[in-house]
Amino acid sequence: MQDHTQWWKFQKGANWKNPWGPGSSIDGKDDYPVVHISWNDAQAYCEWAGKRLPTEAEWEYACRAGSETAFSFGDDSSQLDEYAWYANNSNDKYQQVGTKKSNEWGLHDMHGNVAEWTLDQYIPTAYRKRKAGVSNPLSEGEKVYPKVVRGGSWMSNPHRLRSAARQPSSKKWKKSM
Repeated sequence: MQDHTQWWKFQKGANWKNPWGPGSSIDGKDDYPVVHISWNDAQAYCEWAGKRLPTEAEWEYACRAGSETAFSFGDDSSQLDEYAWYANNSNDKYQQVGTKKSNEWGLHDMHGNVAEWTLDQYIPTAYRKRKAGVSNPLSEGEKVYPKVVRGGSWMSNPHRLRSAARQPSSKKWKKSM
């Protein structure tokens, strides 16, 4: 299960203010994902922890776990209920982490539950570089938004949960910038 201890230490040590107000879902609870944070917040946490956000190619590599199919478990979307929280089974809310099957590398919630930030700026044509032999085409631009989010969420339809599905963030997501 996910341990929020590090997130709480970051919040306290960085004097981080919750932009959504006290008691909002960003404050989370143990074993549930931290939600409603901006890309800048995620980036600040990673820097505090001595890490960085994954590029979208790194995220996809981890999600696929060696597979070449639409989902880490194959091409049959009827199996999603076993692996993902999404629009059809989430009761319109995010769920406890790790309660669905993991991928082959032991990673949970790569398909659904909450969408995840990547390092890349969203450029619609960025993945054309992959066809040209570039395996990790980091897309950096002058703008902070839109950024690429991966994995879909508890509100997503099955096509948004595919390992290769990519989505641009929205300007309304940058509330705490």
